[in-house]
Amino acid sequence: MKPPSTYRVGFLTYPGSRFRDFLLRAKYVKMRWERNVYPDVYSLALFSAPRFDMIPMGTRVRPGGYDLLFSELNGTVEQISYLLDIVRTSGSRVAVIPGPPQVLGRVLTAEKGRLVESVLRECHAVLAYSTEVAGFADGLAGTRRSIIVPWPFDYSRTQELGKSPRKGGEPKAIRILFNIPIRFTDATTPSPLALRQVLRGILAELPLEVRRQFSFHTFAYAPEERAMFQRLGMDDDFPIRLEPSRGYSSFLRFVGTSSAIINYTSSGILGRLGFTAAALELPGLMSANVPLHRALYPSSHFEPFDLAAFRDAARTLLGGLVTGEVPRSFLPDDACAQAVGAFAANAARFRVLLAASVVPAPPFDRT
Repeated sequence: MKPPSTYRVGFLTYPGSRFRDFLLRAKYVKMRWERNVYPDVYSLALFSAPRFDMIPMGTRVRPGGYDLLFSELNGTVEQISYLLDIVRTSGSRVAVIPGPPQVLGRVLTAEKGRLVESVLRECHAVLAYSTEVAGFADGLAGTRRSIIVPWPFDYSRTQELGKSPRKGGEPKAIRILFNIPIRFTDATTPSPLALRQVLRGILAELPLEVRRQFSFHTFAYAPEERAMFQRLGMDDDFPIRLEPSRGYSSFLRFVGTSSAIINYTSSGILGRLGFTAAALELPGLMSANVPLHRALYPSSHFEPFDLAAFRDAARTLLGGLVTGEVPRSFLPDDACAQAVGAFAANAARFRVLLAASVVPAPPFDRT
């Protein structure tokens, strides 16, 4: 087995332009400088090696130049064709990571379907973060290929960055994170406007001086969602703020100084914000359409379209925030959060799942 210092790992990327490729690389330079691990797909490579190369689409990969290559399973014919060519010609073991079924499923055509099937059948491994993703990918492949793997969450680093003293603001201010990222076009979960209507009704039951303690905060990752927030009047007569973008460390500090989280989000996603909130011990009200929500908040997740249950639970949560006595049922399962975010243990488990003879066990170096 090769020592970690000589083990070559690469991640195929699909930036779309040289500028986007530069931004992606700069993001990860910043990550290493700050000694962080972003819980996104690229950091999966850090489970198998202390460093990895980013390889933009179109790059010719020298046969045998890498011991292991990672790639997302993206949606354009050009992207999937390039990935299939790498699988067949690089001489490297290629691990493919499908995303949420709703994303790829929306753009499949007959041609893309044939390419996706070939990629999934011929690659070294298919890495899935949930049984839902695994079932979708295996159905497209026509055979059982997927391995359900841990994700590069880091509980201790999340706590280190996020559990900072509350700064500024009124002592009794109650700041609630709401549907991050906010989406108005997702058919798998209620519109934020519907949840807003329920929450407005609950706030109206409270005395004015108590209502003034509450503020809701969200982020929009897509320009069209930010525009819809304004156009649809999300903040009309409702104390919600659309926050500006933040870097990872700043975002964790923002979450850590919040009072609670309400997150009814898209089906099939990973649930990174759910983990962050749980690691920072925020009480929460979560949608049950994300497996990680159900695991981390076992007593406070609800079916997305059961707004009656949402209303009753939200009324209890908001009341507990006012009195300072939030019922334990809204608290996350800390043991589960620690297990999900045990970076070193999960890295070792990942390597075993992928195959110990292929992936060595290097120590993770943050420097």
